[in-house]
Order: sequence, then structure tokens, then C-alpha cells
Amino acid sequence: MAGEIVAIRGNCDSEVDQMLLDFPILSDYTLLVDNGKRFFLTHGHIYNEDRLPKGRFDCLFYGHTHRWKLERTEHTAVCNTGSITFPKDGNMPTFAIYCDGTVSVHRLDGSRLKELSL
Repeated sequence: MAGEIVAIRGNCDSEVDQMLLDFPILSDYTLLVDNGKRFFLTHGHIYNEDRLPKGRFDCLFYGHTHRWKLERTEHTAVCNTGSITFPKDGNMPTFAIYCDGTVSVHRLDGSRLKELSL
């Protein structure tokens, strides 16, 4: 399963954490392409909706603030996945899914909060 996991370094992750895992976690970002859609995945303390990475992407995924958000900007969709473990501002725990050209944010009970077609 380690070959199927894509992980991004958070602002609290370190080389000690990497020593315990069978998959890489120390990258500041990852670029993914799925069926022609381009994704920029990052923790959010370097790149985020206020400091977009250079290049063209269909969606930027990040989570640093632990506050979920899903919106379209002039050039890309922006998704803050929120947090399963430590949500902020009284939000319920949330996560995001990308499937078949659609990004959605969900609560842990599976209820969908918002979705965007890319």
C-alpha cells in the first residue's frame, strides 16, 4: 500500500517521522495529473490561496489552516480539506475527495458540504 500513498510534509512533520514510515512525506508539494486534470497538493504553509504556485493547475489542495474551503478563483479551483483531527472555528472534522472531475468536501459522517466540477 505504501506505493499508493501520496503524502505532503506538514509544518510539524520531520525527518524523525519519515524514519517510521514506508512512504515519503518530506516533499513540500506534489503534482498529480488525472485524466488531463492537473493538481497541486501542498500543506499550505508555503503555497495557499493567497500565494498560489506558478503554473496552471485545475485545483490546488491544501489544509494548513484546518478550515475547509472549496471555491473557484479566476484560474483554478482551491480546496482546503479542513482537518479530520483538529478542525478550527467550531467546524466539524472534514476531508476532501476528487473523483471523476469533481472535488467535494465532506464531514466524517459522509455528508457532502460542497462540491465543484472541474
